[in-house]
Amino acid sequence: MATHPLAVPPPNTECGQAVLQGCRQAGFTPVPRYVTADIAAQLTLARSGLATALVPRTAIDPATPGIRAVPIADLPVQRLLFAATRHTENANPTTTAVIAALRTAAREGHTA
Repeated sequence: MATHPLAVPPPNTECGQAVLQGCRQAGFTPVPRYVTADIAAQLTLARSGLATALVPRTAIDPATPGIRAVPIADLPVQRLLFAATRHTENANPTTTAVIAALRTAAREGHTA
């Protein structure tokens, strides 16, 4: 990856910080050719052969024509997730269930 032209999100964004962290864990500081917060643009650059894009797994269909998706499992990138909810007298059961499921998945190391 250190020698590939990269399409990355801006470094002042959460996703940009996650990419920077992942690259540094891999032993290099990325020198991006393209900087854009638009994941569709990053994938278009990758599809056209102009760059390699590091995108969340949820942002790409591995069967997309022209894209080769390769998971980076040996150096997982972690991000903090926050749930912003409306303050009410009674908790919404659906919201409570979703937050509980996210916490369980995070504890178990699931990425799906």
